[in-house]
Amino acid sequence: MHLLRRYGYTVHEIERAGLRRLHLIPNQVDGEPMALVLANTVRHWPGWCTRSDRTRSSCTATRVEALAGAIVGSLTNVRVIHIEGGEVSGTIDDTIRHSISKHAHIHLVANDEARSRLSQLGERRTGSSWSAAPRSTLLTSPDAPSLDQVRSHYDIGFQTFGVLACTR
Repeated sequence: MHLLRRYGYTVHEIERAGLRRLHLIPNQVDGEPMALVLANTVRHWPGWCTRSDRTRSSCTATRVEALAGAIVGSLTNVRVIHIEGGEVSGTIDDTIRHSISKHAHIHLVANDEARSRLSQLGERRTGSSWSAAPRSTLLTSPDAPSLDQVRSHYDIGFQTFGVLACTR
């Protein structure tokens, strides 16, 4: 949706926040059904993963683009980090969200209830990290820790990363 003019072409907000390594995937024409958006995203994502030698992929929200990222990540041996799994909304989003969680290797949950739901889905702490989900407002806050501080705190060894926005 970040690349759809109908929703304000919000990729500009991401750029204004200072993120420059954006990978834009043409996956959606306004009005297309979710199944086509999923198929278009799955078709483009593996090439990006292999060209950029990714070792981790982060999925947030309950959109089909995040599901595509989780599917492709798990099928290409890219560790999938799922932000805010275990949440409940009572819509198709729950099915998408839980599917993403099943593909994820690392879970960043928002609260204890979400952690409990993931456990009920069969996700275990063994082999997975359970941590609090980051808030987007903290990412651009002047009080936010530096990237080096975050890497050190969470023992993150990779140095290369990018932000992915999907749509056509």
